[in-house]
Amino acid sequence: MKKKRKFKLKANIKSALVLMALVAGVVGCTKDQSLSEFYDSANETLNSANQKIESAYELYDSASSTINDLKDKYLPEDARDGEILERSRLVIDKADSEITTDDILSLDFESQTTVVGLFERFPKYTLEIPESHDLYQVEGQESLIQSLLLDKPDYIIDAKTKKPLLAASLVTIYSVDSHRGNQQKFNEDPVAWPKNKKVVIPYLDGEAYRGWFYNRSHLVADSLGGPAIANNAVTATRTQNVGGPSNDGGMRIPEELAYEFVNDLQSKKKEDALLYIAKPLYQRDQLIPCAVVVHFENEKHHINRTFIVFNTANGFTLNYQNGQFKRFN
Repeated sequence: MKKKRKFKLKANIKSALVLMALVAGVVGCTKDQSLSEFYDSANETLNSANQKIESAYELYDSASSTINDLKDKYLPEDARDGEILERSRLVIDKADSEITTDDILSLDFESQTTVVGLFERFPKYTLEIPESHDLYQVEGQESLIQSLLLDKPDYIIDAKTKKPLLAASLVTIYSVDSHRGNQQKFNEDPVAWPKNKKVVIPYLDGEAYRGWFYNRSHLVADSLGGPAIANNAVTATRTQNVGGPSNDGGMRIPEELAYEFVNDLQSKKKEDALLYIAKPLYQRDQLIPCAVVVHFENEKHHINRTFIVFNTANGFTLNYQNGQFKRFN
């Protein structure tokens, strides 16, 4: 809804116009001129001034309307009046089941409207998409998957920037047992790791996370045997890594589902492997992903699930090239 501001003249300016009219009348008053004629002359001058004021009102309203029309047509929503952000923040006008990775990559992740819209629709920062949708493809993906060995994650890394393009693993109960209760520490940082800061990230229920803004987020989870190395991690927000206050969102959702599946197989004495793939999604030449696609499958046991995890944080926008972030205005 557009605001219509009124063109206001201060009282002292109006008084000055009236005084000018009276002065003009006095100057023009002669001995032969009656008081009535003097009054009529001053009144005409005042009416002329009022007409000019009304013309100024009309001119301002016209200019204001034109400016607002131009804003709506050419400026991104973040640059318009703040109240425009109160409009519906449905950033993807599709049902969850119809969203693809291409839809995600078309969003402006450095826009406040996108961040808020995604958070309000997906407060756990995670969206599950149907298995029928094609995954975001990486050159060399198929050959890497075919050459995987049990319990040994492998990676595709961008030769120039060293950012990870894909991480994959054939996860078994041995992968899980190797790291059970023994979380490894990173000795190296992921690509574009910035200067980290402690922040407050609000959640929908009124609670808030208080701590470091960025995490070193595993692609193949530590709980699934993924090592703490740069090839297996991305620079990601705390909420991308674990979600909300109960740590029940973000990458935790697909990781725990995969973990439960592998443990369930073991409890039923059915040793088998789960193919687990994590693919960072980058826009243009970004070094930090805007999202991560996580897919795991086991054909024999009819498991085939795909998730998109958003690398955002409610209340903040971030630069996906250098990691700088700022709080909403």
